[in-house]
Amino acid sequence: MMLIETSMTAQLMGPLGGTLGLAFGAGCIAGYGFAIQTAYRAVKARLDKVEGDAREDQYRCDFKIAGLEARQRELEDMLLGRRPLGMFTPVPTYEAFVADRDEQLGKTS
Repeated sequence: MMLIETSMTAQLMGPLGGTLGLAFGAGCIAGYGFAIQTAYRAVKARLDKVEGDAREDQYRCDFKIAGLEARQRELEDMLLGRRPLGMFTPVPTYEAFVADRDEQLGKTS
């Protein structure tokens, strides 16, 4: 066993020891870089999808809230006599709501 330990020590501490350490370090860095790039791409793609879904859900919720607020104003007006029965304001479609929202945010579809 002493022979193996001394030969290993000689390899690491000898004239090629620094080269061996440098090669090992370069391999570690390359492996780490590959793993990070692979994981980053997968996570980034999933994150973009989740953000898009959340944005679309927010649009849907804003549309429903706007419709409910319009209906609430309409019912309050009828209850308080500010508007005759049968007069109502039409609620915009979801597509029109999203287009208006995108226009306000400065986006084009």
